[in-house]
This record gives sequence, structure tokens and C-alpha cells, in this order.
Amino acid sequence: MRTSHELDASGLPPLHLLRSALVAASVCDARGVDTTTIRRSYVRLPTNGIYHAEDLVRGEQLLLQCGLLIARNNVLYPSDRLRALVSLPEDEAAQMLLAVVVENSRPLWIHTAVRGDAVWPEFISEEDERILGQVIPDLDRREAFLLALANRFPQASLELLGELGECMVVQQSRQDLEDIGRNDLAALVQRVSLISDQLGYDVVAPTVGGKLRRMEVKTTTGVGHSHIEIHLSRNEAAVGIRDPSWALVVCCVHDDHAQEIVGWCRAAAIASLLPGDMHARGKWETAKLILERKILISGLPPCA
Repeated sequence: MRTSHELDASGLPPLHLLRSALVAASVCDARGVDTTTIRRSYVRLPTNGIYHAEDLVRGEQLLLQCGLLIARNNVLYPSDRLRALVSLPEDEAAQMLLAVVVENSRPLWIHTAVRGDAVWPEFISEEDERILGQVIPDLDRREAFLLALANRFPQASLELLGELGECMVVQQSRQDLEDIGRNDLAALVQRVSLISDQLGYDVVAPTVGGKLRRMEVKTTTGVGHSHIEIHLSRNEAAVGIRDPSWALVVCCVHDDHAQEIVGWCRAAAIASLLPGDMHARGKWETAKLILERKILISGLPPCA
């Protein structure tokens, strides 16, 4: 469990830290307060023992990280957003501060936990789910909160996630070939998505037998014990069904930023999950697939 001072981009700040930040903000004068004066005020502030000076310093650091508090020449200035924030009721202010934190840290898991108009709690860590429940007890409001935040994040965040997975596959493909003494083949591994993202696969890697492995890489931030959610385009599925050298590779970037190649499968393993076209005038373009983890083979398609 994270303590009130342990905050990084992968986790949400605990409720006590959010409230500590709001208390610290309440003593920030609009004209600015030097750090020595404000630290002394933390010690004298009557909080009935709920917030210690150390808590308020951590809250202050959170506000600085989010850009709500601005430091210039050892003087702290509250931003307009912060002044508006402290005027709200405590519970509402804590929710708004949490939103600002998430907007700034942009946790990768939010793209997996929130898809379309649905929230998938299984892709949120138990600790972050607990914190969300404390800050926003009402389930419907909590889901609305996550949906609103997810819709604000730009496509660039998803592209970064995909890039991490593709680079992971390129690196491991080269390593597998180098491990069997085929540095010449390792040099031929390519991330072809840089050339075109319309090929239906992202990485090509040779095998010892001369054939190419064409790998479509899907990267997620949440992998359940039994199921994994991915999005597959019609073009990717069509290429996979027609090309026996095509493989779907699933990667994961965890909350602690650890990266993992979860496994791979051929198109035949997911064919039954693909939607059918309803009629001649309409056809699907992108599908959300819920894969059973057991269909994935560990590692990458073999190079030998």
C-alpha cells in the first residue's frame, strides 16, 4: 500500500494527500508567500492533529507538480485554478484535484480501463480502485469521472503505448536471433509501422529457414488473469487470415512501467471473435476483442 508521500505517475495520490494539499493551499496568499513563512504556518495551523506539517509539505509538493502552485525565487504563488479549487466544498475540491493530477500524469492504464462508454475495473489496480472509491464513493459518479478523463487524453498517449510495445518486440526478436548466433538475421528485424501503418502488421523478423514473421503488436496496460482486451482493425484481421506468417503479439506495460511480452497467436485462434457484417451496405472497421489468455503462446513466434 502506498503511503501519503509515495506518489508517482503510475499511481493515484491517496485521499489524505489530496486533503493535505488543499489545507496547504488555504494558507497561500494570492500575492505570494515565501517558503520559510509558509512552512512555519504549517506548524501553527490548527488541524486537530489530522494534518502534520510533513503532510502539508507533501501536499505542497503535489500542487507544485501539478502546476497549481508556482514557485519563483523561494516565493509560492497560487494559480487562478488553485484559488478556485480551495473555494469549493472539501469533497468536491478533492475530486477536482484528483482530476488535475490524472490530467498531468496521464496514467497509461486509463486507456485500457476506459473504453468507449464503459469502465472495466479489472484493469485498475486494487490500490487505485480503493483510492477512487474513497475520493468518489458513488459508483455512477466515479465511472462518469473516469469516462470524462479518458476522453480528454489525446491520441498521442495511445500512440506512445503502441510504440513501447513495438520496440519491445523488435528488441526481443533481435535478441532471440543473436542468442542462436544469427546476428546477420537480427540486423534485418524491422519496425515497418514506421513506413506505413496500413500493412496489417507492425514488425517483420526473419527466421532461420528464410521466412519472415509478420507481427501485429497490441499493447495494453492491463492484463487480467484470464482475459485481455485489445482492438483489432478489419485490415489487420484480413491480413492475418490470409497470411500464414502473420501473428498477433500482445504486450503489456504495467503500472510500475515494467514491460512484458504476454504472448502470441495466429489469426485462426481469434477468428471466432471477429464480428460478421450485418448486411451488404455496412461493415465493421474496428472490433474490441476479449481474448482468453490461454490462447496465447508464451514469447514470440519461433525464429528457428
